[in-house]
Amino acid sequence: MLGVSLSKEQENELHSFRKQASSKDSEKALIILLSNDGKTVPEIAQILKRNPHTIRDWLKRYMAKGIKGLNRNFSPG
Repeated sequence: MLGVSLSKEQENELHSFRKQASSKDSEKALIILLSNDGKTVPEIAQILKRNPHTIRDWLKRYMAKGIKGLNRNFSPG
């Protein structure tokens, strides 16, 4: 099972990021926060109406690079 466990500092950082970010970036932070709250990948995917693969991808990016991993350097397509 893929999930994150955040420190209080990381959680506060993500809440701040959500307030300042675009809606797409805010959603990425929400994915991490929902995972921290114990939601599974399928549950998060259902809540946000996203593919589970997308949820896993953003969780892995966050775990590898922290909040910097939520930024996208290019647009697909």
